[in-house]
Amino acid sequence: MNHPEVLLLPVLMLADYFGTLVGAVAIRNGYSDHFGMEHYEMNPVWQESIGKIQWFNARHLGMTAAISIGTAVLVEIDGFLPEHLAEGYIGALLGTFAYMVGRHVSNYFSFRYVAMHRDELEGTVHMAHTTLLAFSAAQVAVVAIPLAVIAAVTVNPYVIGAAIGVSGLLISHSGWIKKARAQDPAATDADSTPADDTN
Repeated sequence: MNHPEVLLLPVLMLADYFGTLVGAVAIRNGYSDHFGMEHYEMNPVWQESIGKIQWFNARHLGMTAAISIGTAVLVEIDGFLPEHLAEGYIGALLGTFAYMVGRHVSNYFSFRYVAMHRDELEGTVHMAHTTLLAFSAAQVAVVAIPLAVIAAVTVNPYVIGAAIGVSGLLISHSGWIKKARAQDPAATDADSTPADDTN
């Protein structure tokens, strides 16, 4: 196998989904008493599944399998992709999903801290989903900028791919913000749970 690292892709994709679910449960243990949000999940595609705490999601499993198998085929067929493009493609996928898994870990420990120190917070704030998306995009930039600098210095295909992949999340966030603003406010579920990142 020319690129065994591609085997990390389904692991990270599943960790991203289940990490979101873990966060969606953990946030209800104190954090959501102070910070109210319309959706925990950033990506509109998965908001319903995450809102329902859907541990088994056939659509996500199918997408994970399709992307993982498709990527493996693309990078393992000799001569199909130049080596630097194959490495860049793998870097983009692994970098993006690794970033999102890191966000879930950060969220979990933040929620756990609040749950264990409830006396350190007072009052409540409700954030519109567009505000939450803007904050999430700012957090993406924290990783995208140093990745871009390292990519420029090292000119390593994996790092360049990771920088492009994570930066692509900024474009996704921009699209999600436009979609959220275009929605009818009356149709927005103001009672849904709090916040995540990602996906």
